[in-house]
Amino acid sequence: MHLDGSVDVETYKSKTNEYKNRQREIMAEMENQVELDEMNMVTAQKVLRLAKLSREILKVRIWMKTATFEICLFELEVGW
Repeated sequence: MHLDGSVDVETYKSKTNEYKNRQREIMAEMENQVELDEMNMVTAQKVLRLAKLSREILKVRIWMKTATFEICLFELEVGW
């Protein structure tokens, strides 16, 4: 850099290269973040589906226990 504030060719090239390198780094970081966001979204969707499925499984298990209990009561009443 010159005393009058102007930039010489070497400084310009050096700073331009620094800028472009940093720009590439930032772009790569942004792409990685997008990929992570997409992976997190898929994970969240799977967790929600699992939560819904577990609710249905619980309902079925409760129904099965109730049915088993009712069968046992019936067998006791009938004397089987």
